[in-house]
Amino acid sequence: MTPKSSVLADNAAQVMPAGNTRHTYLFRPRPFYVERAHGCKIVDVDGNERYDFLNNMGVLILGNNHPKVVEAINRAVEQGVGFAAPTEREIQLAKMVCDAAPCAEKVRFTASGTEATMTAMRALRAFSGRDLVAKFEGHYHGTHDYAQVSTQPTPKGSGRRAFPRAVPDSQGIPRAVVRAMLILPWNDFHACETLIRRNKRKLAAVMLDPIANASGLIPPKDNFLRALRECADENDVLLYFDEVLSGFRLAYGGAQEYYNVVPDLATYGKIIGGGFPVGAVAGKEEIMQVFSPSGSTKPKVTHMGTFNGHPVTMAAGIATLNELKAEVYQRLNSNAQRIKTEIEGTLEEMDVMGHVAVAGSFMYLIHFGLKGMTNVQDKFRENTQLACQFGLGSICGGIYLVPAHSCNLSAAFSDEDITRSIEIMNEVLRKMQPSLKAAS
Repeated sequence: MTPKSSVLADNAAQVMPAGNTRHTYLFRPRPFYVERAHGCKIVDVDGNERYDFLNNMGVLILGNNHPKVVEAINRAVEQGVGFAAPTEREIQLAKMVCDAAPCAEKVRFTASGTEATMTAMRALRAFSGRDLVAKFEGHYHGTHDYAQVSTQPTPKGSGRRAFPRAVPDSQGIPRAVVRAMLILPWNDFHACETLIRRNKRKLAAVMLDPIANASGLIPPKDNFLRALRECADENDVLLYFDEVLSGFRLAYGGAQEYYNVVPDLATYGKIIGGGFPVGAVAGKEEIMQVFSPSGSTKPKVTHMGTFNGHPVTMAAGIATLNELKAEVYQRLNSNAQRIKTEIEGTLEEMDVMGHVAVAGSFMYLIHFGLKGMTNVQDKFRENTQLACQFGLGSICGGIYLVPAHSCNLSAAFSDEDITRSIEIMNEVLRKMQPSLKAAS
């Protein structure tokens, strides 16, 4: 199906390690190379058209090349590609974030989600005067050193379910960095409370991804986030939501609106850039003041960046957020629920254990061998070979998934597109029947 992509993959291997510069979309035997995209579809260099269930990992909530976003980008480029000076658009997008996010009294832009989480952690440490930061096992917060601890646990390395061990995800991360992270178990409040109380004198903040996307998409249990909020207050610890994924995706106000829990600080990315590189730190004014000089006093946290508040990014973000009305979220979320219901129905008819995880319009297709998950260690029991087979089969059938990875929908999907997507996935499952029977 992809002879031109095969040639490009060989060429890429000559100039990049494994021919790749972004591990997220790397899969065997090789990724296909994209030529163009439109609406809810993506087209490779060989002319194969697929439904886009990735949308650049959640960025393109309106779909590919939305006309109003493209128009805003073109207008901004005509006025100048970039300046070493602020623009009015930066103020406008910052105000939109503040109006949407319950915790946001002030905003600071970065050039990526990784940069945003790194900057947020530094701000929390500076504000609290404490070094230790708690994160949840299996939660992804970018690729800087402090974020890459216990994101991808293994049965041997993760430790006890209720008291996970801090383990570096990559070589090259200093031991001192690993010791500066406290690892918590997702959805186990009693264990979290014990760990927070035990370390409160040196603990700056608790950080989390409200939907635990990297764990396989595990939404919080009822009242779990609220209990964490109360526990943080009782122990004088800050609460930080990483909403790079969930922000403006679950609802216009993100996970804070969706779950009705307000953190002290939050980070954003993806959607607020309208398709361009972006990140943001937003939170209570007293915390955000660590970035602000006071008279002759230097800021506690120095923060610079050539592409912070980039004018083209700001224009694309403003145009995107302007389109996100309540009916858009209603359609997005109901389409995801429809896919979950239909595919789980097919699995049940085939007498195959598995489930589709859903949070808003984010999905994980499919957790084979599991009926549900509450913690990343549940994933140890998943049949990842079947998940990869389903992902690759979907790519061949006309749906773009990274095998064994989460996915998401865009507003560009029509009812007919959803119907056809379900038909393709059911066809893949039927072709997999020999493997599914063997696994059961």
